[in-house]
Amino acid sequence: MNRNPSPLIPALVLAVLTLIAAALAKVAPQSSWLVLAGPALMAGGLLAVDAWRRRGWPAVGVVVMAAAIPVACGVVGARDAAAVAGLIPFFACFGAVALVLEERTGRWACRRV
Repeated sequence: MNRNPSPLIPALVLAVLTLIAAALAKVAPQSSWLVLAGPALMAGGLLAVDAWRRRGWPAVGVVVMAAAIPVACGVVGARDAAAVAGLIPFFACFGAVALVLEERTGRWACRRV
């Protein structure tokens, strides 16, 4: 049994940042900068978690995904700012999958079976 909690820290940080980002986007649908602060926090958190996990620069795929989060939320938020809060959990799921599947060796986790 592994009693070292360090492998759980990236997942916990991503979960907490997802909750905070969703709350920011949900609380203030009238304020455009506060609505987009949630996705920006989500993207920055995703980059920080991947950089911490890799002990260096984040992976290119995570950087592209982190850049796509504010852009997609900006496009959706231009029409309906309240819908941005619904996108954040989906982006958190995609970010978690990107963090879990990529290993330091560059192989995918599902191929180890």
